[in-house]
Amino acid sequence: MPDEPPVLDEQLRALSRLLIGTEPFEATLQRIVELADRAFAGTAAGCSVTLASPTRTAVATNDAVRAIDVEEYALREGPCIAAMDTGEVQHIDDAGIDERFPRFGAVLVREHLCSALGVPLVVGGAVIGALNVYGVEVHAFRDRELQVARWVADEVAVVLANTRTFHDSAERVRQLQEALDTRVIIEQAKGVLMERHRLSPGDAFARLREQSQRENRKLRLVAADVVGTVEPDRP
Repeated sequence: MPDEPPVLDEQLRALSRLLIGTEPFEATLQRIVELADRAFAGTAAGCSVTLASPTRTAVATNDAVRAIDVEEYALREGPCIAAMDTGEVQHIDDAGIDERFPRFGAVLVREHLCSALGVPLVVGGAVIGALNVYGVEVHAFRDRELQVARWVADEVAVVLANTRTFHDSAERVRQLQEALDTRVIIEQAKGVLMERHRLSPGDAFARLREQSQRENRKLRLVAADVVGTVEPDRP
């Protein structure tokens, strides 16, 4: 991208240096949106990232931006919603006279904002969210700013997709480990009951399950209690 402004180039390089998985998902997103905000070199009054499913603000540069996003979702009207619906960049140049999003325009005027951008975050042809940018001035986002927004959104989408993939994978690994741990403790508890009450494996498991249902407790917790009642071997 030879025509990138120096400030943008610096911020995009910072985005590319983010190490996925070295911090919580929300913390990575927060760093992304703050870098995006700085990439506009003072043009923006704030930025946020919306996730498409479910529609929510994942991170924002300030509480005022987050509150504006929430109102847009409630109205189902505005650049962010339209960008996710159409997959195309949407903008408000003058909130006071905008005819496409009159109700959301009134929200911006109330908050002393005049301009807004909604840029879809697209990965593999699917819209996974939107980058939202708000400006104080009328026509705050001209050709240069629109190009900046597209460049930033491309980078944000890739980092966001990679981050989500990493954290989804990590969660699946955690769930698998939990399932394995649960199986181990249940097998140990079955062994205790089989030895203690001369039960078959099936009868031992049935006893654990019945106690779980009777006490309305998870099976692994009941099993852990059984295993915990075994006295350690004396030296």
